[in-house]
Amino acid sequence: MRTIILLTLFAFPFLVHGQSKKDAKKNKVKSATVVQINHSDEGENRFKESYIEFDKQGNTVLEIEYSKDGSIKNKTTAKYDAYENRIEETYFNSKDNAIIKRTFKYNANNDRIEETESKDDVFIKKTTFNYDVKGLKTNKKIYNKSESLKSEKKWSYEYYN
Repeated sequence: MRTIILLTLFAFPFLVHGQSKKDAKKNKVKSATVVQINHSDEGENRFKESYIEFDKQGNTVLEIEYSKDGSIKNKTTAKYDAYENRIEETYFNSKDNAIIKRTFKYNANNDRIEETESKDDVFIKKTTFNYDVKGLKTNKKIYNKSESLKSEKKWSYEYYN
C-alpha cells in the first residue's frame, strides 16, 4: 500500500504540472491529484493540494485548488470547441459561486480573436486580437466595461531574407 501511495505522490505532480496536453491524451489520463506532504519532528502532515480533470483529448476541463484544511480555495471549469480551442472558462470562489466567466472566439485559423470577461453576469472587459497573413499577432486591444478602448499593443516583425 505504501508503494502505491508513494508512486501516486511522485507520478501525479509531473502529470499535472509537468506533462503536456499531448501526454495526457496519449496516456489516457482522466484526472490527476497532487498531495502535499510536509515533514516535521512531529511527523507528516498531508493534504490534497489540487485536482485536475481532463477530457479524452487531453484538455483540462476542471481544476480545483484546496486549502490545507481540505476546503476548496478555488475552482475553474473549461469548455472546448470541436477544434480543441478553449471557448469558455468559469472561475468559482471557495463557496462554489461563479465569479468570473471568460469566453473566447477564434478565426478560421484557430487564432484567438476575441476574449470577453464578465463578473456576476455583468460585462467587465473585452480583448481583441489581430493577426497578419502569416498568423503572427499584430494587435491587441483591451476595452473597458463601457466598451471604450483602455489599452493597445502592436507587434511588428522583421524577417530574414
